[in-house]
Amino acid sequence: MMCVIIQKKRFPGGPRDGSAYEFDASGRLQKITSLGNETTFTYDVSGRLERIDHLATGRSLQFQYNTQGMITSISGPITPAIPNGIWAMYQYDANQNLTSVAYAEGSGFDYTYTDPGDIHNLTEKRDKMGHLLATWSYDDQDRVTENWSRDGRGISIQYTGFNNRSVTDAYGSTSTYSFSVLNGYKAFTEKNGGVPCPNCGGSVVKKTYNSDLRVTEIRYANGLVYRFDDFDANGNATLMTIQPGTPQEKTILRTFHPQIRAKLSQSEPSVLGAGDKITIWDYDDDGNDTPNENPTLLLHRKIERGFTRDIAANITPYEHITTYSYDNKGNILSIDGPLPGTADTTTFTYDAVTGDLLSITRPVVGTTTYSQYGADGRVGRITDPNGNATLYTHDGRGRVLTMTREGNTTMYAYNAAGDIASITQPNSVTTSFTYDTAYGRLTRIEDALGNSTRLGYDDQGNRIQVSRYNDADQLVYRKRFSFHGPGYPGKLWKQINPDDTFTQYTYDSSGNIAAMTDASGNTTSYSYDLLNRMTAVIQPGNAITAYTYDSQNNLTSVTDAENHTTAYVHDDLGRLGAATSPDTGTTTYSYDPAGNLTAKQDANGTTISYTYDELNRLTAIHFPDPAQDITYSYDQGANGKGKLTGMADPSGTTTYFYDALGRLEKEEVTLDGIT
Repeated sequence: MMCVIIQKKRFPGGPRDGSAYEFDASGRLQKITSLGNETTFTYDVSGRLERIDHLATGRSLQFQYNTQGMITSISGPITPAIPNGIWAMYQYDANQNLTSVAYAEGSGFDYTYTDPGDIHNLTEKRDKMGHLLATWSYDDQDRVTENWSRDGRGISIQYTGFNNRSVTDAYGSTSTYSFSVLNGYKAFTEKNGGVPCPNCGGSVVKKTYNSDLRVTEIRYANGLVYRFDDFDANGNATLMTIQPGTPQEKTILRTFHPQIRAKLSQSEPSVLGAGDKITIWDYDDDGNDTPNENPTLLLHRKIERGFTRDIAANITPYEHITTYSYDNKGNILSIDGPLPGTADTTTFTYDAVTGDLLSITRPVVGTTTYSQYGADGRVGRITDPNGNATLYTHDGRGRVLTMTREGNTTMYAYNAAGDIASITQPNSVTTSFTYDTAYGRLTRIEDALGNSTRLGYDDQGNRIQVSRYNDADQLVYRKRFSFHGPGYPGKLWKQINPDDTFTQYTYDSSGNIAAMTDASGNTTSYSYDLLNRMTAVIQPGNAITAYTYDSQNNLTSVTDAENHTTAYVHDDLGRLGAATSPDTGTTTYSYDPAGNLTAKQDANGTTISYTYDELNRLTAIHFPDPAQDITYSYDQGANGKGKLTGMADPSGTTTYFYDALGRLEKEEVTLDGIT
């Protein structure tokens, strides 16, 4: 068989993960090779995909067809949950439209096609309990005119011209989207009208492109601008400028991997004014210090460079390195860093045949093991460093059915819609979940005693009521919410208390809270800059608190209503280096490469230091008077690994004991020699 090999190429608009693809002369995919793993594709005499094999694990999928060549089922590994090996089944109508997808455990989806203009247009999707999940409508040109989801959210579309679309959302807000044809592609260029996205913190209102269809500028509703320049061969912008031409202008330089969607480096000005903050993602595996001479497909080092301050407030450079190693299948074998040396290394092992994870060994606490994998690759047993095992069983969709530890089993049940139906604890106490019949939204959570929480929704799927009832079905608590405020529908407008008083919110164009009025009628207002950073809080009585930030979005000052300012200095890792206030003077801070606070010095020169183990757990607090020191110990005694097991301070000692389920079993306190 003749094959055309396309190796590590970027497909237009497709993924760039460095994989190699092999096709036969008919254009059928034969093999995908990635990081030493091979997936092969086999076809029957009719040219239909017959099976997919993952060679490293030995796992495969097989495809069955009807006489019309439509897939009727997919078979995979045989497991206790899927004894016949059939993972999914498919049904079709007389027009060969897909009408049903059924999974092994009974859940799935049904599809309906009732568009009078085209018998193949999907118009409705439901789950196997009949809950309506989504609907579609079309015009006489087969264009979608409406799409709604089960939460009542969606859009209706009017095609007002070749390059314009009017889109009305679930709240009745209409926006007009304009498109331009660039090099044969239709691209979004501008949005007008409507309100910003209720859940995404502002909307893109305009995009500008170059002749290669690369986005060169993005403008947001609040005026924020991002500019992109100096594109590489793969279309990545190596120069990004935020708020160009303004006092807040910030430039970020980037380089990118030639084969995969990953950055190789990023550089921006240091917040301490001493140079640049640089992050390097080194994909070389040659072991030398020069990064990215010949990038592989795997990250081998992360190098962070920049500037920080020591306890004496001197600006000093830092370089923190985290290294990664892999096996020949691309599985991670070790992670070391960012602390110097190898004491903070975490290691991993895998099954030589299947590649299933067998163990994770962390510093100090030891090894967690994974075993009893099913034919589908799902873990059946996890044993913690204390030797305590947790056993799992799964259903046909990979969801946990039972979890057993020390003979205590928690059981999970699901309904035909695929939602959780009940959770039964080892003591046979069951929590049940109920959903509405129309859309399958969670409406009731009830415990074993009959106490329940009930939920209500508006037409857009927003949760507008939470009520709690006792076992006698008496209302004991209720809170309501409204999302239909003027100007910004979809955001929380009112939070209504049981006595019908309420807290009310308004928002700015980016979706930030602009004002909050409490139940007593007191209003607090909030202001933000273009980066959505809070710049002022105005409390009742015109009491104003102001905030400023550095170029990396760290808080640099807070000025209260009496004009008292507390100033903050951060380093290039966002860590607080100094705080200066009128009350306490200047306090300075220093850190280790892992970001742990190692020392704090107040305005009087008093220094408190902190030490940590290789898992970054606090082990001691050291005061100027050693007699005041506090120490912490871990991992001692039965079942103690990974837990705080002791603490000692000037008053005495405390020892903690745990059972095999990880629960605190006993706390032993010794004061003045008396336990």
